[in-house]
Amino acid sequence: MEIDLAGQIATIERTVVQLKRSIAIVRAGAESPPRPPRDAIAICRARERRNRIFGEHAAVFSDPSWDILLVLHSSRSQGARLSVSAVASAGDTPATTGLRHLEALEARGLIVRRADPMDKRRFWIELSPLGARLMDQWIATL
Repeated sequence: MEIDLAGQIATIERTVVQLKRSIAIVRAGAESPPRPPRDAIAICRARERRNRIFGEHAAVFSDPSWDILLVLHSSRSQGARLSVSAVASAGDTPATTGLRHLEALEARGLIVRRADPMDKRRFWIELSPLGARLMDQWIATL
């Protein structure tokens, strides 16, 4: 079984962001931290379970652009930022395939790429306002 290191790192990054947000809320005196929309997270987890169950046959479900949009929507709702490499590997596809899909999504105005001011070699990927609005509309239909 192959370990998805980039996926695990992204999960850890999201968890750290959630913990920091929860600590800030507790320090500010709020009763409980806000919860991210469950639908997008549930979809991502269901896809991960599906892929684990189907194993080598999961490639028939390949939809890298959609996986990228789901991951970005989930990370946005959790306040996490994801790097190009973390997002490109979101669909369990080769990095070159993920990068190709990132370029296509960016060309369509659904995502934006922002330079990391602390590390000029790294770029952050996030949903554009259009991408966020469309994903929110789709999630609302579930």
